[in-house]
Amino acid sequence: MKKRETLFRENIVNPFLEKLPNSHWFSIQQVSLRGHPDKMGVVNGWFVAIELKDIGERPMALQKYHLDKIENCGGIAISTSKENWEDVKKLLLELTQIPREGDQWKLQQLS
Repeated sequence: MKKRETLFRENIVNPFLEKLPNSHWFSIQQVSLRGHPDKMGVVNGWFVAIELKDIGERPMALQKYHLDKIENCGGIAISTSKENWEDVKKLLLELTQIPREGDQWKLQQLS
């Protein structure tokens, strides 16, 4: 039987992220990299990391460490479960409308 966190990811989070405009998402192989967020991606130029939890659970110390490092580097780090998923969806939808200006690099600028 699948864990509730897995069902949350497969049935709720992934379908939403797949349809979120102006975004690209990827998952980390959990077996090899402990503590890294479950989902990482870019929304309209904003780097976003999402740690998925079951209801009532909180990130472990190593997970919190990585989320804090991402925030300290200017990224957006979120821990979510079904309890606050609607708030997270609202934030992600808002990010699709807020351009990240001034620090976007284009490959053409590097060549």
